Amino acid sequence: MCVNLSNAGIFMIVQLMGIIITWGGQISLTILNVFIAYAFLCTDMIDVGQVKSLENIPTGTFGAIALVTFTVSSSFLSLFDEASDAIMYCFFFDFDRKGAPPVNYPYQLKSWIEEVKKQKEEWDKTY
Repeated sequence: MCVNLSNAGIFMIVQLMGIIITWGGQISLTILNVFIAYAFLCTDMIDVGQVKSLENIPTGTFGAIALVTFTVSSSFLSLFDEASDAIMYCFFFDFDRKGAPPVNYPYQLKSWIEEVKKQKEEWDKTY
């Protein structure tokens, strides 16, 4: 469809940003959750003196916590990634259909829409 081809560069940038944010969120949530589990599970062991080396730390438990956290966070964050793609696709479809930005849009997007209009005008002049 023409909408995808005319805005392919912007779609690629948005996709890349979405991938970076999604992976960053998944990894940071996993690390945070394992650190919290470590704080809850090992602080009692440290106080008693049972953890004298890394051999006594329950790595299997932390691995399971990390796996579950990464799986759950990836499913939730992928929903946000797909929602942002759908919103961008609808915006560009409306933009291409009318030839101008939509009238009803959030005021937070005003500066970004102006930038897209400038890029589109430059693209039309160049090609």
